Amino acid sequence: MRPGLPYLAVRCHGLNRYLLDPSTIKALAEAEDIGKLVDVLIKTVYRKDVGKMPMKEVNGFTLERIFNKKLIERCYFIADIASGGPLDFLRTYYRKFELQNIKRILRQKTLVAPAEKAEIESELLPIEQYSEVSFEALLRSENVEQAVELLGDTIYAPTAEDLDWYKEYKTLLPIETRLEKTYSYAVWEALNKLPYKDRKSVERVFGVMVDLENCLTILGSKVQEFDAPLVESLSLPTTYAIPKKTIDGMISAEDARSALSLLTPPYTEILEPILDGDAILAQARGFRHVLKQALREGRAGSVRFAYVLSYLISCEAENRDLVSIALGKQDNLAPEQIKKYLVSIPQRGSRN
Repeated sequence: MRPGLPYLAVRCHGLNRYLLDPSTIKALAEAEDIGKLVDVLIKTVYRKDVGKMPMKEVNGFTLERIFNKKLIERCYFIADIASGGPLDFLRTYYRKFELQNIKRILRQKTLVAPAEKAEIESELLPIEQYSEVSFEALLRSENVEQAVELLGDTIYAPTAEDLDWYKEYKTLLPIETRLEKTYSYAVWEALNKLPYKDRKSVERVFGVMVDLENCLTILGSKVQEFDAPLVESLSLPTTYAIPKKTIDGMISAEDARSALSLLTPPYTEILEPILDGDAILAQARGFRHVLKQALREGRAGSVRFAYVLSYLISCEAENRDLVSIALGKQDNLAPEQIKKYLVSIPQRGSRN
């Protein structure tokens, strides 16, 4: 018999001390090059995997694989010691990793010169043993349509309904949004597996995620000047803290700037970079806001599932930052340029 929720939370308290602190993340971002980056990493929990790699093989992509491996190990270790409702919820929540792999494969299918199968495979999160999706089959598929067809035996079967939008607009956004919708519905349903006290705290965190994703989708659609029927199709019919009438107003707004003006802080500041074409910065600010909410809930429920979720989101934040830093160094970006996309360190002049 597996231990209960208090034990799970206590274990997360212990594991939390192995996460990198903001000063270490900052030092990594300010490292002169990949070599100096490794010098800092070798003093952290990543020392074993980084240390055994020949220096000539170290680059942004090989480091990304190491960081992804650590993230999956951390997350599924928690699942291994969880039980009951929390375990059921985690199994659904972790589908976000499945989603990431599916989208990465689909994006390659749209390229004129896609990467070799082995290269794409090496970039996927190592979750084959935990997923019902055959990534091998998706990799072998000839095009987006065939890949979507292969999802027909999974919870992502509804994605096929958006193939016509994909063909008409020549963008994956309708398909990716459908995948995100399917995931969101599954997580909302899984919330019912948690005890009431835990359910409400987790709902507040996940609700922020859903609202941000919905706004990102609508604003991104407006930037690309999609027709109103498509924008409405892409948006989620349910909201959390943002009123439904605000979402409806954003959908019918004339352009992205008008849509953004309907929101209030902190969403306006978080999402503003979309107007300048920097959706990645908006996503980073959004995740930083989610992280703050998760940490707040975790402090209020230190022996409840809220703390478990705050630990997991902190693991995701660390992974996100490390990958951004490694790939930034690979592209010879300046430290200040890298740091503005990080979520674990304070940002000057920002409330998010």
